[in-house]
Amino acid sequence: PANALYAVLKRPDVVKKILVTLNEDEAIRLANSEKGEGFVPLNVAEELATFKNRYEVKLEPSGLGKAIIIAASGEQDSNTLFPYSNDATTDMYRFLHRVGFSDGDIIYMNPYPPVVPFNGYVDTARQDFPMRDPKIELHDAFAQASQDLKADQQFILYLHGHARTDYVRISQTAETSAQEIKTLLDQIPTDVEQIIILDTCFSGSFLDELSGVPNRILITSADTENEAWSPEDVGGFSYTFIRELKSGQSVGEAFDYAKSKIIDDSQTFGKQNPLLDDTQDGFSASDDGRFSRRTYIGGRKVHGSLPPEITDMHPTIQLTEGQTTATLWVKAIPDFNGIKKVRAILVNELDEVIQYQGESTHFTRRELTLLPNYDLQRYEIDYDQFHLANDWKILYQAQSMEGDWSEIFTGSVTYEGTLAENAALTPSQAGYHDGDNLSVTVPLLPNG
Repeated sequence: PANALYAVLKRPDVVKKILVTLNEDEAIRLANSEKGEGFVPLNVAEELATFKNRYEVKLEPSGLGKAIIIAASGEQDSNTLFPYSNDATTDMYRFLHRVGFSDGDIIYMNPYPPVVPFNGYVDTARQDFPMRDPKIELHDAFAQASQDLKADQQFILYLHGHARTDYVRISQTAETSAQEIKTLLDQIPTDVEQIIILDTCFSGSFLDELSGVPNRILITSADTENEAWSPEDVGGFSYTFIRELKSGQSVGEAFDYAKSKIIDDSQTFGKQNPLLDDTQDGFSASDDGRFSRRTYIGGRKVHGSLPPEITDMHPTIQLTEGQTTATLWVKAIPDFNGIKKVRAILVNELDEVIQYQGESTHFTRRELTLLPNYDLQRYEIDYDQFHLANDWKILYQAQSMEGDWSEIFTGSVTYEGTLAENAALTPSQAGYHDGDNLSVTVPLLPNG
């Protein structure tokens, strides 16, 4: 659609967004909603060539090392964690791609291929193993990774999914033990820097089995006794950890920040306690962190592009009896052409994380997409269901063209009237545009 939109609308900024981040429907909606003149013409052919060079599949080794990325536990409907596993593994792939790992360096194990250009299009050449026979595929992946690794390179293992103590549920019906993972990792040369990241429930139970190897950093999203919650949209462990890596932080710095966000929000994450062991003793203690804080994935510090920032927001909104609607708005930088999306996640006192119930654990949440108001230079949306609860917390984030999210900016709305009888019920829908019903039920899951 790029050439057509450029020819008809003379909107080079929209064309650029198509090339980098938008699918056709998003681009057409954006082009129809935006009005503007005075843009410098864009050479579409040059932009297409730049885009192709940046995102075409490259299998030649980069020389940085190897990585295995695993979306575990299966894509079956009963595994309501899988969409989060798919997002997290895709996000890790994008990060490795950004810091210089080639597609040939990354062994991707997921029923779905990763979307590396942030525009909704996939290339199956980036999917190495579809997890149809995960036990065999795991052995093949580690054999493939270990063949080409050289001293002073890096090996990264990232896994996201369900687990119990000392066992990862690698598919719907199969488990892989900590001992089996240790045996697989034994194939990796010890003169290679190893960064092992396990985002599962009870992942701390793997430390004792996987420790004792020189140059190995072990990171788990939970300790031995607790779940690892994955509210991706409000900053779960992987979400925050990878975001910090993208911003140019070291492995240890990214871990420290992600752990602090988990510990500081016990209302969301309960007793979840991420662990790090880089002294190879099988424990996470005060002497851990020195090695990891000077370790950068890709081997060197890469200054990431600055994420968007919410700069202003509506004041606290107070509604009385009969007032059910309010306008939610924020301002953000960079300007409209530099931001793909601004969202608001609404939670209230009636929403609560329930006890872990296996694959089907759910959490109620509502997500709104704010639309640009060019006259007021802000993003806004009207929400008309505030009579369903008294105390609302609004979590705002802006997303860059490259897919990076801003820090969460929190607002509040209070409703002092009588609650509707169906206050605990919410319809089910995943996204919002003008005219849509704005309430949705989305899972918030422990990786257990």
